[in-house]
Amino acid sequence: MTQKTDHERYLESYPHYQVDINNPTMDGYGGSNVVSHYAWTDQDEKASISYAEDGKLKIHADKDIEICAGATKPAGGVDILVHAAKGDIKIHADENGNLTLIGNNISITASKSMDIKGGDKITMEANDIEFRGNTIRGNEIVGNMAPLPFMKGVFAGTKVGADKLKAGIDKFTSGGIPEELTSALESVDTDAITDQLGGVQEQLSGQLSNVQEQFGSIADNFSGFGGS
Repeated sequence: MTQKTDHERYLESYPHYQVDINNPTMDGYGGSNVVSHYAWTDQDEKASISYAEDGKLKIHADKDIEICAGATKPAGGVDILVHAAKGDIKIHADENGNLTLIGNNISITASKSMDIKGGDKITMEANDIEFRGNTIRGNEIVGNMAPLPFMKGVFAGTKVGADKLKAGIDKFTSGGIPEELTSALESVDTDAITDQLGGVQEQLSGQLSNVQEQFGSIADNFSGFGGS
């Protein structure tokens, strides 16, 4: 290779391959290129490895990138390490891409907090699933893991037991209206609900009477302003 000065551009091309050094052309926001390696196929599918003045190394490929290591070393240890000294690591599959992790054992450790969100549904399947924590909370209304405070509140003061509610809700979430839920609704103590509503009505009537008396007293006071 011919010796060049520090800032002189050097370009050398071969069939399906090109190396470009000290290219002053601005590469997006990265500034000028320090070095770029380009390769392309007969179908004009391109790949490149480039290093710019901003210190960013870029690896691009029109099709696939495969990373493989550890074929001839003894089993065990770390074959591939991805380490970010001070920043984040993001893995993003665009459009219809899926993210798949496969291994004998998969361990995810967060020194602070972990946030897992599913746009539609999250499914966990195993012979044994264990949750451990000083506090485990859930705000679900129905389901076989849901507590029954919401439904207990609805049927408070009635003769419908929690066992019937739970049996009915479990089958209801799997589709259809089961006999357990139907029988539970049929056994609702409507007299108890009527008594509760009557008590509320009496309380509201008393409060409204007090409000009417207060407004009547206020009207009397205003009517005295016009007297001689």
